[in-house]
Amino acid sequence: MRLKNLTGIAIYLIASLILMGGINNSKAQNGPSLSSAEDIAIAFYKTASVQPPYESWVQSQKPYSETPLARRPKVLEEETQRLAKLYNDYRPSRDLLLIRTNMKLIPSMETIEDDNFYFLKMDIGSDLSNFYLPYAYNDQNFMIVPADFKRFDKFPITEQEFQTITSNTNPKRSIPLLMELLPQEADFSQPYMVDGIAQWMMSTHLVGMQSWSNNGQLIWQYTTTNYTPEKIREIKDLYQEPEKDVQLDQIIQPLE
Repeated sequence: MRLKNLTGIAIYLIASLILMGGINNSKAQNGPSLSSAEDIAIAFYKTASVQPPYESWVQSQKPYSETPLARRPKVLEEETQRLAKLYNDYRPSRDLLLIRTNMKLIPSMETIEDDNFYFLKMDIGSDLSNFYLPYAYNDQNFMIVPADFKRFDKFPITEQEFQTITSNTNPKRSIPLLMELLPQEADFSQPYMVDGIAQWMMSTHLVGMQSWSNNGQLIWQYTTTNYTPEKIREIKDLYQEPEKDVQLDQIIQPLE
């Protein structure tokens, strides 16, 4: 299959992004779960209206690969049914993808004719128009692209938000950020060659973002929908849930 080529794409891959949670496996009690690579693959195929290759998915990973030969047909059937149910139940227009990533939040103030204006810049070390979230599932790589993310290069905020962000962040240090995304379009025609890797692209609508301090204080949030107090508490609980072998302030260099 011929690959579409994109040049000049450079993005920091963050350790806190990697394979956490699942659509049906909540790490935070009574709260949402972070999307896993399996969730991303399911969302991509469902958005593209293409049935996934269930059998090859099952046969290429645990528990099938570690099951005695005599029991593999049963495992294949059970896992295929499980994946098919995830695919059938997933609703791209309603079911959010929840991803935890890292970002530098840099607040600024401009004074024009004695009036102060406040802005927030999200810094990833490169142009925000190049931002994407990478996932790998079996032998496929997926790039999740939040639409119109460039606007957060200089995003208007309130004075109170400016003060809260300034008091709780270091502009030289990345902090955890939760992103809620809804799939818009999945390009199944062919993968794109990005950062030297063939990746299947799915554009998404950015529904919300939240960033929390270590003591559980909400530093900043952006939303295009109304969040109830219960929703905020769920997000907070998820953020505070410890992750094993994950350094939230570690930034991995771009893929080469």
